[in-house]
Amino acid sequence: MVVALIEDARKTFSELYYICLVTFALAILIFAIFIFVEKLRFIKCVNFLVALIIVELQIISTFALVVLSWWADFLTFFAVALILVVLFLIIGVFLPAKMDLTLDIAILFIMAFIFLIIASFVLLFQLLVARTVPYAYLVVEIAVTLTILLFVMYHGQTINGNRFAEMRLNDFFLASLILFHDFLIIFWLTFYWQTNYRPITPDSWIETSTTNSTYSNSSDDKYRNLYGNSDWGKRY
Repeated sequence: MVVALIEDARKTFSELYYICLVTFALAILIFAIFIFVEKLRFIKCVNFLVALIIVELQIISTFALVVLSWWADFLTFFAVALILVVLFLIIGVFLPAKMDLTLDIAILFIMAFIFLIIASFVLLFQLLVARTVPYAYLVVEIAVTLTILLFVMYHGQTINGNRFAEMRLNDFFLASLILFHDFLIIFWLTFYWQTNYRPITPDSWIETSTTNSTYSNSSDDKYRNLYGNSDWGKRY
């Protein structure tokens, strides 16, 4: 949030975006180690420290996206993503025993695979057929978001227990990190709307909030124009 408000921070992270790519790669690497090296998750203090490092690295990684947005859009979509995760987490926990997602995991993966097929195909239209923009991206985002929300319900059931598959009580750091990344995926996908359409922040506010052309709302803005400086999109 602070990064979205401080002009110098916005400029720094927009120019040094590769730092966020490095922190993202490190976060994923450490997270993978944390998942597969089981002993690491049960060493007191070390498990907390590793989990904290992963979270902080992912937060820094998100700065590269945050600087392209504005605080009103950022907070709005942050709240939407958080509400969705919490809502589906509660739904998953309170589903009746006969709707045990941990028992019917095959169905869950089949549905996720179907959504993946939809997202993969429609994404090509988003990238290659300008006339489908932004509706193609909306389909992709909905497909991916629904997939993640299905797994949020699944994770909620494994964490809460009393199901066919349960997560151990002392594995709460892993559970927290999984839900954190579920939230991040949904939230990251909203930056397309935040940076290209700004549904919450009015143009008049941007025009009076900064004199830096890097964050202007002009159609040739290299940070906000979907097609950069090329005229590819004009062919249609």
